[in-house]
Formats: sequence, C-alpha cells, structure tokens
Amino acid sequence: MIKDACCQQTNTCDTNPYDYTKHLDIVDTATLVVGFLILAGTVVSIIPMNIKIVITKKVEGISFTLLILVMYNQWSTIVNYIMAEFSKIMACTNSISKCWTNMISLYQAIAQFIFYFILINQYLYYELKELGKTKIFKRHLILYLVFIGFLILTIPSFTVPGIYYGPCNATYTAFALVFSIIAVVSDCIAWIPQIYATYKLKAVGSFSISAMLMQCPGCAITLIVAIMSGNPWYTWITWIVSFVLQFILCWLLIKYYYQAKHQTIKQIQNSIQNQELLTDEVPEEYM
Repeated sequence: MIKDACCQQTNTCDTNPYDYTKHLDIVDTATLVVGFLILAGTVVSIIPMNIKIVITKKVEGISFTLLILVMYNQWSTIVNYIMAEFSKIMACTNSISKCWTNMISLYQAIAQFIFYFILINQYLYYELKELGKTKIFKRHLILYLVFIGFLILTIPSFTVPGIYYGPCNATYTAFALVFSIIAVVSDCIAWIPQIYATYKLKAVGSFSISAMLMQCPGCAITLIVAIMSGNPWYTWITWIVSFVLQFILCWLLIKYYYQAKHQTIKQIQNSIQNQELLTDEVPEEYM
C-alpha cells in the first residue's frame, strides 16, 4: 500500500494513512446517469468521422493540425485531471465500488482520446495511400511521433510526484495547472485551423457533420457535469473554450451543407428547364 501524502486533509495520518476513501465525493444518481450518457455520446459522436474516412478513403477538408493538437489537448486534459484528482484515483486501491463514481469525467476524456487516436492513425494511413510519401506526409508523421514521445515522457512526470506529494502540494498543483494551460491553448489552436480549413474549402468535405452535431452538445453537457461533480475550475475551463469553437465549426458545416444542397437542387431545376426548352424548340415534323 502507498501512504496518502494528503492524509492531513482527512485527519487519517494517525489512524489510517493508507485510506484514500476520505477524499471521495458523493455523486448523486442524476449526475451519474448524465455522465454515462455523455460517455456513450462521446463514443458515438466520433465514430461517424472514423466511418466517413474509411468510406471515402480521403482526408479532404480535415485539418491534420486539428487532429494532432486535439491529441495534445486530450492527453493534457487526462493528465491534468489525474493530477488534480490523484487522491480520488488512489482511493480505487481501497475500494473500487466507492471510487468509480468520482471518475466520470476521466472516463469521458479517456474515451475521447482513444477514438481521436484511432482517427489520427486513419488520417495518416489514407494520406499515405492517397498522396504517397510526400514532404507533407513526412512532416505529419514526425509531428505524430513527437506527440507519442510527449505522451510517454509525461507518464512518470505526474505519477511519481503524485505518490510522494499528492494534489495537496502547492508545487504539484501548479504543475497540474501547466497541463491545464496546455489543454486550453491546444484546444484553442486546434479548432481554429479546422474552422479556417472548412471556411476556405466552403464545403463539408470528408469532415463528418453528424459527428459535430453530436459532439458540440456533448461538450456542453460534459462541462455542466464537470462543474456539478465539484471538479476544480482548471479541470473544466478547457471544455468552455472547446464548446465555443466547436459551435462555430458546427455552424459553418451546417451552412455549407445546406448551401451545397440548395445549389444541387438549383442545378437539377435548371437542367430540367433547359431540357424542356430544348423539347419546345424541336420542330413538329421531328416530333
């Protein structure tokens, strides 16, 4: 067993310094149900994007910058949450039945990370098949490998200090705040290139509009649940930024989708009218 570095907060240093359950919060049933609905919605909201890339076998209209920065955002969000709630996570070593209700936001972040990780690998695979080993692909591959290195190196950087100092330590909390800032900044930067790419293309492209229609409301609900669960402000501020930018992207996708649909209908109507004019101009002897 690992001694609770923050046992003074729960007054268990003299009685049972290995008991982390005192750090757990009571989560009501309504928050729990909404949390798992969000978890399911998170998975469902990203799958359409995975499927669309497989069907089209193209990555047109999808910003690689978005995907790689979302990776940094999601991983930093996970790390920030683990550091902020390290004592609650360690409570699972005492009682899984008591700790799991406090981990809803973490489950959601991990699920989103996994499916975006699959998505970025799909992107690289189809980009390689479509364009070959171009300079752009090689640059994307290098950026991908740099992220993998970042992921591996950060694991001991937050787990080891967490065991020895815990989230009650001011320096450790400040370190957690750094990951929160990385998550917020990467989220801001991530969606902006995709917004620009969509605006420049003025079309949906290979980007899944159905995914965004589910993901944007899901982000808003996740924000509400994170606040209701009593998580520190720096663990959910990234959701505020994410929601605003996703809302803008969602609006652009809907706009260009209906513009394309209206243009298609107009082209069909013009084609029918031209056909009718040609029919009217044909002399009767040729009818």
